[in-house]
Amino acid sequence: MTPVLLETNERLSIDPGVSVEAAQLTRQFEDATAYSLSESIARPRANAISDLLQAYAKASNPDWDGEGANAMSPVAVQYAAAFLSALPTNLPMPDISADPDGDAYLEWDRGRHEVMTVTISADGSLHYACLSGGSRFHGAEIFKDRVPRLILEGIARVAGRRQG
Repeated sequence: MTPVLLETNERLSIDPGVSVEAAQLTRQFEDATAYSLSESIARPRANAISDLLQAYAKASNPDWDGEGANAMSPVAVQYAAAFLSALPTNLPMPDISADPDGDAYLEWDRGRHEVMTVTISADGSLHYACLSGGSRFHGAEIFKDRVPRLILEGIARVAGRRQG
């Protein structure tokens, strides 16, 4: 996994988690904000990574949901941050939350028949499902510094954009 570099001109405040891993992730995020591109390109990615870290802060302890959920894995968070950084800038960023299994959960939802989900695990596996109009597909891949083509195509379809 390659280090995550986030392009932004502005430091974002992140609620610190309680664990050592959360502090390390916060430091990585703050270090990454020193890199800069254009504000219009960087802001959605910065916001998505901030949402990811906030999800981790809320779900970093076992039973965070009161229903026996596993703590969100700091390694899954690192893979998710790398995944978000690898997304092309012409695609929208997802809504981000913790999965009860301890994974990062990413969702692009445009309504009843337009949704793409990706669950990112601590072993780097990506489990995805797409519903777009009458088409459906799902699968699993290992994240290797690039977002797999089928996932990019699913996001583009749900977002109503062509992926080149």
